[in-house]
Amino acid sequence: MRDLVLEFGPAEALDTLLLRPGLLYIGICCAPDPALGVLLAELAADLCFYVPAIISHELLRRHVHPDVLP
Repeated sequence: MRDLVLEFGPAEALDTLLLRPGLLYIGICCAPDPALGVLLAELAADLCFYVPAIISHELLRRHVHPDVLP
């Protein structure tokens, strides 16, 4: 459980509290079609979530569990 919190916690907090709502707002306001804005905002938010999650996973795997092979 601790590893899940370390791996996904920072990315989830950033995504839920700041990035996803902000990107949805910007996407809806700036896109010519609101549906396109939502789609692009969701894709950008997913990218912003998974990049820190992958980095956290790799750091956790290398530093906390270095004996576990990939």
